[in-house]
Amino acid sequence: MDKIVIYGEIIGEISEKAECTNPIHGICNWSFTESVQPDSLGKFQIETAAKEFMFIKIRTSYTEQGTLIVEPGTIYNVRFNLNDKENIFSITGKSSAIQKTYNKFPKPEHIQFAAREFLRDTIATKIKETIEQRKTAEIAEFKKLYSDKLVSRKLFDMVKTDTTCYYDAVLATTAWIKNLMTIQGRDQVFPKEFEDLWKGAFDHPLFPNPEIVKSQWFNFYAESFITLKVFMYEQIKNLIPNCGKYLIEEVQ
Repeated sequence: MDKIVIYGEIIGEISEKAECTNPIHGICNWSFTESVQPDSLGKFQIETAAKEFMFIKIRTSYTEQGTLIVEPGTIYNVRFNLNDKENIFSITGKSSAIQKTYNKFPKPEHIQFAAREFLRDTIATKIKETIEQRKTAEIAEFKKLYSDKLVSRKLFDMVKTDTTCYYDAVLATTAWIKNLMTIQGRDQVFPKEFEDLWKGAFDHPLFPNPEIVKSQWFNFYAESFITLKVFMYEQIKNLIPNCGKYLIEEVQ
């Protein structure tokens, strides 16, 4: 495994620590973290190792954070300029073009924050159209970087999978929360079109692609899938007694 070195700098109020995800088996998740203490000038250094491309999340607080797309044996320089609210997180070093492009798209700390935007919408097809348009537009920007030979095919494929995972998880989570709202009594019925929206998010499941586990959105994607399977099981379980009742009446 090759060493990855991240040199960091905090401009503004210096936090007590800088924290990043520790990519065990390439997994990017805040459940696995390591932290370092910045010096009096706001400088810090993080070292890790990897044998392939992967994502690393890094933050100085819960609101000031960014994502690094890292390559084995590479050095990166990151800056948290807390005095510049429009451009808090920046990266220089190898593949800076895709780093900047990736981080310019707003991504929430939790997938439910992204789904919240659509919870008042009642037209499932409109929600799907909006999410699909955003996914297509974002992937197109990464594809242009690949076409311009600014990133490798392998790196493009990883980022494309991550982006697809994110937007499919947003779609599924929106439908899932709509179902929860029905259970909690805030909506009278769970519409069939939202059930189809939920199922449709997994028409082309990403699970066969081993790159999916690198995505920071994988756990939300998998959670929505498992919850969908539970929902479908409950539907079948509730249907069976009724089928039995109708069969008995038919025999009589």
